[in-house]
Amino acid sequence: MPSTSGAEDAAPFTVEELLAGMIATTGLDADTVTRWIESMWTPDAIQMRAGVLGGAMDPATGYFRTRAWRAAEFPAANMVADAHPLARMYAATVSDVDGLRLLDPSTVKTMTAVQTDKTTMYGVPADLDIPADRSFNMSLAFWRACPPLPMLGPGSFGHPGSGGSIAFGDPEAEVGFGYVTNLWNYRPDDTRATNLAKAVRSCLG
Repeated sequence: MPSTSGAEDAAPFTVEELLAGMIATTGLDADTVTRWIESMWTPDAIQMRAGVLGGAMDPATGYFRTRAWRAAEFPAANMVADAHPLARMYAATVSDVDGLRLLDPSTVKTMTAVQTDKTTMYGVPADLDIPADRSFNMSLAFWRACPPLPMLGPGSFGHPGSGGSIAFGDPEAEVGFGYVTNLWNYRPDDTRATNLAKAVRSCLG
């Protein structure tokens, strides 16, 4: 989860703006998105209760700006880096970088196979139909390209970070991408990284 330590927060937004952003990015109808948000992101929802770990990781405390947080090691939770090494790392998973390749292509293929089309999202009502290709595609270790995170193309894999940051690799283009922002914005329709990825795609032709 790439992030920065000296970031500023963007202006807060309302639940209505959150719903509108999710509808715009997923293409799902308002009733489906409303039930989805209510089941996952309300204070008593399973995901929210798990995310704050009984209050130990309550964002309101500002824990993520502390020296202790940056010094600790939480897998998949507190990577602190700038954009260049993130892009370089992902590039080395899909191509040679200065003679070094981190992962064999077969390993990349195995670990990035989408898994969320085989099961339902935990905490979501059983009768709520959220198509995998309109939601958040997850593999064994990474997020995959999906409407909320289109990245560079269908084969892209990576991980978003705090407040709009993201890093990913694309096997077809053999490109690594890293974007880290000092203005944290949690809106689902934040287009900063998406627009940069579009620019990279246009440069590749």
